[in-house]
Amino acid sequence: MRRLLPLAFLVLGLLAPAGAGAAPPSGHVIVVFLPKPVYKIYNPNNPTVLDRLDAEKSLALGLVSETQGGYNQTQALLDYTSGARTSQTTYRPSTPPLLTFVPIGKTGVVYGWYAAAQRANTAPANIHLGLLASSVPGGAAYVSVSGQPDRSEAVVAADRQGLVDYVSLGRPITLMPRLHTALTTHRLVVVGLPEQQTGIDVLHQIIAARAPNDLIVVTQKPPTGKAGQLSPMGIAGLGGNGALTSQTTHRHGIVAAIDLLPTVLTHLGLPIPNDVRGQTVTSEGVRDAANLHAISKRYSVIGARRFPALEAIMFTWLAVVLALGVWRDRDGVRRGMRWGGLAILWLPTMLLVTAWLNAGRTPELVILCAGSFVLAALTDRFVRWPRAPAVPALVGLVAYAVDLVENSQLIVRSLLGPNPRSGSRFYGIGNELEIALTLLLLVGVAALLPGRKRSNRAALVFAVAGTVYAAIIASGRLGADVGGVFTVGG
Repeated sequence: MRRLLPLAFLVLGLLAPAGAGAAPPSGHVIVVFLPKPVYKIYNPNNPTVLDRLDAEKSLALGLVSETQGGYNQTQALLDYTSGARTSQTTYRPSTPPLLTFVPIGKTGVVYGWYAAAQRANTAPANIHLGLLASSVPGGAAYVSVSGQPDRSEAVVAADRQGLVDYVSLGRPITLMPRLHTALTTHRLVVVGLPEQQTGIDVLHQIIAARAPNDLIVVTQKPPTGKAGQLSPMGIAGLGGNGALTSQTTHRHGIVAAIDLLPTVLTHLGLPIPNDVRGQTVTSEGVRDAANLHAISKRYSVIGARRFPALEAIMFTWLAVVLALGVWRDRDGVRRGMRWGGLAILWLPTMLLVTAWLNAGRTPELVILCAGSFVLAALTDRFVRWPRAPAVPALVGLVAYAVDLVENSQLIVRSLLGPNPRSGSRFYGIGNELEIALTLLLLVGVAALLPGRKRSNRAALVFAVAGTVYAAIIASGRLGADVGGVFTVGG
């Protein structure tokens, strides 16, 4: 039976006339995928996709988180179609199957869709592939150029059966007329632009020809590779050209791929299915392409710097202990051990400092090590033991609480914060920071209650401190880490 499906699709495609179907009501959404520029020779003056979108002044700008957890190009495209997502590791198998778009007459089919849909059923969430196109009466159209080696963006136009209702391929010079034809019968059109300057010229024409009640979403085609992606996105028709944001991310200038579906349906005046987890994208404030470049660059180095930072701290501790041991013998070794322990407690605070400075790799590691050990030495000098550890613990907890109130601008940029590039968490406290702050709390409270025997009062102090901290990290507007309640309680 499955072998007969391609033949059935071919027959239907040949029978379907161009522009079949009733004319849609006013209001359209055009989703444009722009190829990533490829340069054989590096030149800092070469424009990035974000630079090209910034040149279109009618666009609200932002970055879009492609997937949750590990990155895969196919998974990113599938997430656009479903409006909901979960970590790739929760699927069985974890890697999506190879999808191939094949035009058949005036329609098209995505081969491998059945396997992808079966895989989606194994996820611990309600994932409905193709929900975007299926939610729009008449489905979606796909318009691109002939001879493109990669038409993967056509997946976004596929319905829940993996079919694309209308397909138009041709020369780049005819793309605009063919797009207008598709818009006469379909309210949702996915466009794959040609590469190089030709695609940029067509993009400009599409934006210039936008009707007042149309929404144009422009983003970079999800690239190949395994690293998490924050791809540039621009949207015209949101009522402003500021920075993109959504209730999914709560971040100025960052949205998620699953936000595309509710944004499209909201603009078209269509109901949003219950299983959709994305939120409608809006435009707020003033757009700032330079800031988006800086954000993207910072998030791209966080993961790579975490272990080097920890290694640098440990080697610095060893060097300090050896140096003080040579200088003051056993007394120096004991002092070096105290300094190292205090430096570890000061490290979370110093991570906020380096996030604010946004320094390069080597300067950041130097500042982390030097700052942590200088503060440790000063604490050891002016605060009597065993209360000394309470100082860095208290300072760290207060600093992070204040930054959470300020929408965790520094936390998310710090090496210990949640990295929006992974798409798992966009603000608040991540798993690593959850453990670190819990240890600061326990050490700080213990240091303030030195030498006391076991008592109900001491237990009450720990209970109250833990309750307050758990409330902060579990608050949806602050820490957004409900799982942290169990960690603190344990």
